[in-house]
Amino acid sequence: MIVLCSQKFFAQSTPDSTLYFIPIGSLNRLFSNFDKQLNTYYLNTGIDLYGSFSKFEYRVNQNYRSTLIQTNQNTVRDEQYLFALGKYKLSKGWKQGIAISSNIVSDDRQLGINEATIYQAVTLSELNFIRGLTITPYGGYSDNRQVNEDDRGPIYGLDGKLNYLKSVDFDINSALRLENEDISPRKNTIRYLDLLVTNPFNPDVINFFNARFHESRKDFYISADSITSQQFDITNNIESRTETAFLLQDRINYNNFFDLFSLELGGRVNFRTIDRNTRYKSTSIQSPSIFDTQVDELGIVVESGLYYRTEFANAGINLNYNERDEKHITKRFEGVAESFYE
Repeated sequence: MIVLCSQKFFAQSTPDSTLYFIPIGSLNRLFSNFDKQLNTYYLNTGIDLYGSFSKFEYRVNQNYRSTLIQTNQNTVRDEQYLFALGKYKLSKGWKQGIAISSNIVSDDRQLGINEATIYQAVTLSELNFIRGLTITPYGGYSDNRQVNEDDRGPIYGLDGKLNYLKSVDFDINSALRLENEDISPRKNTIRYLDLLVTNPFNPDVINFFNARFHESRKDFYISADSITSQQFDITNNIESRTETAFLLQDRINYNNFFDLFSLELGGRVNFRTIDRNTRYKSTSIQSPSIFDTQVDELGIVVESGLYYRTEFANAGINLNYNERDEKHITKRFEGVAESFYE
């Protein structure tokens, strides 16, 4: 028996990070799944609707997930997500729309954020400037509640998408998303840029190059200790988690290699930083727990595959190399004894 080993190169199409576009050709579906693993029960159910009539088009995504863990004291975690978008075509290159979303989380366990709700409503304009290029500026209002702290404020940003801008030698796909959520005293941001360039040297040799940048900041509440609470007159402290990632990857496909095989060669370099900062810190706490941390991660992947396919048999061999370096860094904090930092 001959076994063909498939290789997981990166995707040939740009991931769709944009939220306010309606995918063309998407199918309506109703789904429900129940699973049990040992003493844990999972339920996942939802509905996806896409459609249009006349000059109006719409999109609705709803998902409910519930997890039950049976122990001496049963715990239940429920998550519900709803997103609804409607657009009306005003002209050939302009669509105006409204989007609403809600995200509700509830957990029996008293660990971290066990209850949170997010409600958002925005108005948006979808603008088509040239063939394949779409820009969608949007703005609205956000209501975000965590651990009995209710924060409200504006949310605004820009979605962009470029599909198959064909030149003589290249096809280009790109996606852009910029978003600010100013729910004082917290602030959440998204910065995303993805570029995929396809270069067919000839019908048998194709090169795919992908570059990606992603940065997201999330502020969330954590319980403040008694010293910090008294000094800054707060009940809950604020922790910021900023994740920044850079990705470069390249893949070459050779078909009809020696008129018998197909050959795939790929490489990927990924750098990621996770930066954690606590808003209120008291120098009266002489403890290692006062320090913020940063994680730096560097990953390198080299992949290759050689395949032989006929009407009667398929065979393949893969050679892969993976390396990852991860560093955990303690950030200095003035006013705390050097011995705790060391």
